[in-house]
Amino acid sequence: MEDRKYPISFSFLPNERMMIKLKLPDGYKLEENIQSRELKLYGNQGGYKRLAQLRDDGYVLMSVYQLGKTDFEVSEYKSMKRFFDEMVTLNSEQIVLTKKTESNSSDAEATGTNGEEKEKGEM
Repeated sequence: MEDRKYPISFSFLPNERMMIKLKLPDGYKLEENIQSRELKLYGNQGGYKRLAQLRDDGYVLMSVYQLGKTDFEVSEYKSMKRFFDEMVTLNSEQIVLTKKTESNSSDAEATGTNGEEKEKGEM
C-alpha cells in the first residue's frame, strides 16, 4: 500500500525487549554473523536496536523496539512503512553455522583457539 487515507494509531506505546542466548553445538563454528544495527524513526519518534555478540559460551542477540508516541499522521505513513520494512528485513537475517573441519582443529592447536573467530561487541 503506497497511500494511506487515515492516521495510524497504536492503542499503547510499544516497548519490546528481547534477548536470545544460543549455545553453539560442539563441533560447529559461526560462519556468518549478523551485525549490530540501529534504526531510527524520523524525528526520534521511535527506534529499533539490535545487538549481536559472539561469546566464549555461545551467541547473544538482543533487540529493543519502541515508539515515542501512539498516533501518527497520514503524512508520516511512508516513513513508518520504511521503518517497519527495514525492521522486518533485519529480523529475517540468518546466523550461519558450519561444522568444524580437521584443519580448524589443527589450527586451533597452533593458535591456542578452538578454530573460532571471536567478535567483540558492546552490550
